[in-house]
Amino acid sequence: MISPAAICQIEIPVSDIEVSLQFYEHVFGWRRSPAEIQEYVVLETPEAPNLGDSAASCGAIGVSLIPGATSVGRSGDAHTVLYFRVDDPEEIARRAVTFGGTKRFGPRKVPSYGEIWRITDPDGNQFGLFKAVSLDP
Repeated sequence: MISPAAICQIEIPVSDIEVSLQFYEHVFGWRRSPAEIQEYVVLETPEAPNLGDSAASCGAIGVSLIPGATSVGRSGDAHTVLYFRVDDPEEIARRAVTFGGTKRFGPRKVPSYGEIWRITDPDGNQFGLFKAVSLDP
């Protein structure tokens, strides 16, 4: 089972990176991070609050702007993607296919970060899966 509390990354497609950086900085208070992950522009976000005694602190949720979106909106195919931190993305991708979804890609390895996968539900809504890189030798 995947809990919404496992959300760890949000990708937001944008058509103009500079305009979007201004928007997210001034509206949400999220500034550009020096981190580099492929062509993505990573934003610094505040740490999520602790959700109560029974829930551990969620930590920061990563937000990345994806430059080059050409058609944002109802008629386009640009979309926001929520990434969930999971232990076994391969098994979740397999279940997605079994129950009418698709595996779009994965694993895509990001050095010193982890691996990412992308799946869709039967209606084409996309979700990302993230497995952190193991720091053990």
